This record gives sequence, structure tokens and C-alpha cells, in this order.
Amino acid sequence: FKIFFARNSQRNARLGIIASKKILPSAVHRNRVKRIIREAFRQHSIKICGLDIVVMVRRAYAQERGIRSDSLNMLFSRVENRCAEL
Repeated sequence: FKIFFARNSQRNARLGIIASKKILPSAVHRNRVKRIIREAFRQHSIKICGLDIVVMVRRAYAQERGIRSDSLNMLFSRVENRCAEL
């Protein structure tokens, strides 16, 4: 996954997901990946930060059968720590 983020003027974080048809040709797989990303975002404490977050699915992770939210949680934590420093 690749994450882009920027500060917003709201208290809550907003989530955007890019899961292209080119990377995941099957709609079933695209929707499954989106559900996993939304659930990881919902359970993480980053949602109380004032950020706009876009998660992009990359080819290396899209082809894996067992996409896990561990890598997403790690990336969300890195973004949260980086924003705390600013």
C-alpha cells in the first residue's frame, strides 16, 4: 500500500481509497480490499487526527491472496507519528 496525507480543517480524518481496475481486475477483490482498508482505518486511532488520507493499492500487495491489515496499521501509525512531530 501507499499512503498520501494532508492536514484538513476538520477534527476528524477522512479516508480515500484508490483500488484501480488495472491492479485488481475483479470487482470482488477490489471491494474486499476496500473493506479491509476501511476496517483498519476504523479501528486505528488516526481517525481522530485532522487529516485527509488516501490509501493506494499497489501491485505487489494486490496480488497477495491473504491481504492483512497489519501493514495498514503500521502505515497508519507512521503517519500519525509523523503528524505529531509537525
